[in-house]
Amino acid sequence: LNLMIYCTIPVPPGKNFRLALICAVLSYALLEHPVRRSRWLSARPARSMALSSSLTVCGVLLALGAGAVAAKLASKPSQKNIAAQTGRVPTASGSGSGRDCLIGLTESVPVACSFGDPKAAKTLVLFGDSHGDQWSTPLVAWAGQAGWRVVTYLKSSCSVADIPVYNMRLNRFSPECAQWRQSAIAQIQALHPDAIVIAEFSSGYIQGVLTNLGENAVTLTMWTDGLQRSVRALHSSQIPMVVLRDSPTPGRDMKICLARADWHHLAATYCDSDRSVALDGSVTAAEREVASAAAVSFIDLSDNLCESGVCPAVRDGQIVYRDANHLTTGFAGSLVDRLGASLALALARPTR
Repeated sequence: LNLMIYCTIPVPPGKNFRLALICAVLSYALLEHPVRRSRWLSARPARSMALSSSLTVCGVLLALGAGAVAAKLASKPSQKNIAAQTGRVPTASGSGSGRDCLIGLTESVPVACSFGDPKAAKTLVLFGDSHGDQWSTPLVAWAGQAGWRVVTYLKSSCSVADIPVYNMRLNRFSPECAQWRQSAIAQIQALHPDAIVIAEFSSGYIQGVLTNLGENAVTLTMWTDGLQRSVRALHSSQIPMVVLRDSPTPGRDMKICLARADWHHLAATYCDSDRSVALDGSVTAAEREVASAAAVSFIDLSDNLCESGVCPAVRDGQIVYRDANHLTTGFAGSLVDRLGASLALALARPTR
């Protein structure tokens, strides 16, 4: 009952948990507790068996009915469109090369994946976590147009910033992340590419409203110092570098939100996010400060993702986010010209 309420009732995002909790309390007080304490049922075991059997059958029938309704709803063109747009995998992690270009949580050995002409005169390295991966699609597309090749160094849930990273799925801090970061930086230095792009889920590691790490998240100062150490280590080789401002964090799974809104005939704007919440200005300032101090370029595409005061769930007919914080591959790909123009301008500046 509570799961059905949580998934189906069209209340404002973030309010479902409260509604489900209220229903859980009421169902316990009005149904579960009276049944367990019923003298009429306890007087004859057969009555309890009959009631439990009936409830089990009703539960099975309800589940089958809910499954049939869900299957029917999922077959709607609008629902299929949501599933298709949010289901596309970025170029790097979906390369099909037989190598996992976005390595997993317990892996520590960097994997370098190359995209584009292997004989290209120039090489660009994309260095980051899954938020780096989301930018692989427009970067590889731009590289193909500009005559570059792209080499990726990507690890899921692992920051480029030199900080202790706590992983909620492993329920521990990740020494694998630190090992991967150190080795990846050494390999990038040895490769000596013509440019490096750093892209990561910055706000996801920092204490604040946009992370679920709680007390295991780092402070903004720790983050800034850690990013500065990594940037300086890479920039010591005088390789042109770009820090790409992280994408907004809507904080709720857009695939679910949009599917639910469509089911209840609500506009997609139901899932829009407040720009002041989805974009942490202090994190942007920290990234910009690190880039400036190291004399590297900083690219901020936030205005291409958000409008005045709002970060829409759907923009120009395309779903912007595939989950609670990653861009859809299609929308990221639509930014290839804007990203390419910013990169060309940044890389044209003399290295200092």
